[in-house]
Amino acid sequence: MKKRKNKTEKNFKKKRTFKKFFGVIATVLLCTLLVSVVGFATSGFTNGDPQTWFQKERNPDNLIDVKNYLLEDGRDDGKGIKVKVDDDGVIKLNGKATSENNFRVAEVVLEPGEYTISGIKSCDGYGIEVIGANNLNAKSGISSATFTVEQATTVTVSIYVTEETYLFNKTFQPCLVKGDVAGEMLK
Repeated sequence: MKKRKNKTEKNFKKKRTFKKFFGVIATVLLCTLLVSVVGFATSGFTNGDPQTWFQKERNPDNLIDVKNYLLEDGRDDGKGIKVKVDDDGVIKLNGKATSENNFRVAEVVLEPGEYTISGIKSCDGYGIEVIGANNLNAKSGISSATFTVEQATTVTVSIYVTEETYLFNKTFQPCLVKGDVAGEMLK
């Protein structure tokens, strides 16, 4: 009797484990299907091509052109910070700054008017700044910075990092737009 009972218990446990395993797989597949249906129904994905579902496009209002970046991918400034530049222009910094750093991202010609610089979500010892003639120096920390240009001028968009600042894969998405409303680099 004992042998039969043990076999029955083992078979029961195997069946329960088997049911749980396939129950989890079925749940995952159902959730994936549901997300896909909702994405297509709400135009949450750019189109029906799965390759483009999670790709964002460059903001056409951003005056900083990725093709004109002065910052090179893989750059090691010798002051503790390494630079990674993705194809879409997103900049990632890693390391500990042994002294103050200033990474020139791009130069942009601006006509007279109001502009806003943005591109980071948090700030502690680093940020994005715009430097130009006539003492123009607008720094974007945790939020955006709006500034006015009185006459046509070339400005330098830079990332600054203060001494002793630790950065672990810190993402910068520099966005310079005309007007007083901050833009996003990628939409």
